[in-house]
Amino acid sequence: MKENMKKNYGGVRKVAKPRGPKTINLLTLKERFLWLWLDGRSELTERQKSELGSVCLFLGPYRNLTTLTSAMLFLHPHCQVMNHGSRRITDRRKLNFFMDYSERKFDKFCQYMIFASQRGMSGGYGGSIAYSHAFSHPEMKMTYTGRYGTSLLKDRIRCIAWKEPRFISNHIRDNNVDLKGIFRKNAKLRFLLPVRNPIDCAVSNHRVGRAWKPIAERNGQEYTVEYVLEKIMLEFKWFLDLRKEHPGRFFYFFQDELNKDMLVRLAGFLDLEPERRWIEDSLGCLKVKGGYDHKPEWVEAFERLQEVFLKDHPEFRARLAGMAPAGKA
Repeated sequence: MKENMKKNYGGVRKVAKPRGPKTINLLTLKERFLWLWLDGRSELTERQKSELGSVCLFLGPYRNLTTLTSAMLFLHPHCQVMNHGSRRITDRRKLNFFMDYSERKFDKFCQYMIFASQRGMSGGYGGSIAYSHAFSHPEMKMTYTGRYGTSLLKDRIRCIAWKEPRFISNHIRDNNVDLKGIFRKNAKLRFLLPVRNPIDCAVSNHRVGRAWKPIAERNGQEYTVEYVLEKIMLEFKWFLDLRKEHPGRFFYFFQDELNKDMLVRLAGFLDLEPERRWIEDSLGCLKVKGGYDHKPEWVEAFERLQEVFLKDHPEFRARLAGMAPAGKA
């Protein structure tokens, strides 16, 4: 079973290597030593523990509106957002609460998220979402700095979000993480899946080639848009199966739902106040690029894959069917 999952989804250790600097620079050294110093001298305060209502991890494929959604969440006055940085967390036993879960590990994870998301760089090393490409757009950057200045730390944190979707998805699957057991002990953990037009998502991932091309080559399969589309549909199915079992812990939305109603529902899911200014700022910055032209063979593959993977999720399938076959997103 585990080998089949690795063949279908791809093992994280072999193909999901994080992007980032090949050599250790001064920033990474400074952060490493600063955390080592803080780790043994501080903990989450009782105030931080009581105020924290949710910890939200993104799941699913890359290039799936996750950066845009993360940036939008960071516009909220009580949401702290970490981008990438997977190896710094999952390779540290004290922080990786997925393995041998304990409340102390979870608290240490949250403490590190707050620490690391106050600094960082672009690429796989990660840090604050403010270093992502979403904030290279003047409107997003001006909206944030106009309200918070240059500070990357929120005064009161109700939600911590971590955007490393495919790595986290693979980590959970590869290690057979007992989410049900964690949910019994932890009321704060949540998972989020934005849903971009799947054909556009597949074309974008195919062009970049980082996520699934090594898997296709390793398995001797032809690397095509249809191949990537199948992997994306598998990710959707996996998420939806988990949501069916734990409906209060998994939330998804479609790209054509980027509106006030969705933001209110998302805020409720994350135990955040649906603040009016946050909603207005978000809607002012949430702009999705136009989609790609869809070749007939891609649409045909999409329709076939819906039947294969989404037959147990008719509501999701119906929404997806209405969105994907169009020539543009």
